[in-house]
Amino acid sequence: LDAVEELSTRTLLREELRDELSAAYDLERLVSRVSRERANARDLRSVAGTLAIVPELKAALDDAESDRLQALRDDLDELAETRELIEAAIAEDPPQEITEGGVIADGFDDELDEVRATEREGREWVADLEAKERERTGIDNLEVGHNQVHGYYIEVTDSHLVEVPEKYRRRQTLKNSE
Repeated sequence: LDAVEELSTRTLLREELRDELSAAYDLERLVSRVSRERANARDLRSVAGTLAIVPELKAALDDAESDRLQALRDDLDELAETRELIEAAIAEDPPQEITEGGVIADGFDDELDEVRATEREGREWVADLEAKERERTGIDNLEVGHNQVHGYYIEVTDSHLVEVPEKYRRRQTLKNSE
């Protein structure tokens, strides 16, 4: 009752706590999702966001007079290491679904950063190969593609078959291309 009386009479303290708590997410629901291994990356970022307001809550309660509010302040655990880990590991604006990729923040894991760079460079290499082969052969609609059966391939439409270099090997004939 002392805590309720203090909050009802100390308007500034009450407003400050209300403002801080308005930025908090439903921590009980989030922790439940995490414990059931149902949390997605956005849930984890919400946990970090809620933990980020704990220092401000503690500061607001520093001059609380009631024993109960002081005890609440003392019981608040900032979990700074957990918050920092989430903030470092999870991308700032992660996708809703983990299958979309991009959940782990750049710079968090060197090996993952290396794999991402290899993927980007691999796509660039294929695009460069396509551009070079178009220029070398003069076939403007030549395309480099990939499938599970043949791996990487160069596709040329039937109208340009006479321009195909001798070193190319024919792998498959399609409706309007090879």
